[in-house]
Amino acid sequence: KSVDELMEIWNRIYDLYGKCSIVFTGGEPTIYPNFFEFISKLSQKHYPINISSNGSGDLKKLVELCDNKKVSMSISFHTQFDTAEEVIKRAKYLKENGFLAEFVNYCCWPPTIPKLMEYVKMFKEEGLVIKAIPFCGQYNGKNYPDAYTKEEKEILGINEVWENNVKRKGTLCAAGQKSALIFPDGKVARCGQIGERILVGNIFDKHFKLLD
Repeated sequence: KSVDELMEIWNRIYDLYGKCSIVFTGGEPTIYPNFFEFISKLSQKHYPINISSNGSGDLKKLVELCDNKKVSMSISFHTQFDTAEEVIKRAKYLKENGFLAEFVNYCCWPPTIPKLMEYVKMFKEEGLVIKAIPFCGQYNGKNYPDAYTKEEKEILGINEVWENNVKRKGTLCAAGQKSALIFPDGKVARCGQIGERILVGNIFDKHFKLLD
């Protein structure tokens, strides 16, 4: 979709619901054609906007085109594909220009745990904070985060308080009515936890609405 086509959709959403808070994640959202031009136009009506990115896109374009009072970027550090030095450089550039969200996200895929505290210290010395995000999934036939060792759980802050904070079973949920997850092909699901099992519709449909 072109920027104009996407804006037609989001102008309609604005007419229906007013200003929306939007989070872009991926994959890597900044590889989408004319991404920052789109964000610049989108943020005139919808904000706050947060972009979850590894920071490898054209950050100068973000700074030039977007308003840091409406748009922020959460940098993700993937040790398999990137170096700490490069991530620090990008994060500091964003921070200097007012676009860095509070933390640098570090997904604790099991092989990356041993160097976590080293990176925490390294980033702290540069005035940056690492947010350790527990890995949820399978690795070497084990299910995480349950399979983390006691020591790893202590490092990651996975305790009874954390478990109670992430539990939602039995509580009322407005997903699909006040919030939704949009897939790249336009499909709209209630939330990321249940994925495509309960679809609300498709945002590219000119009659699309959230649930009543």
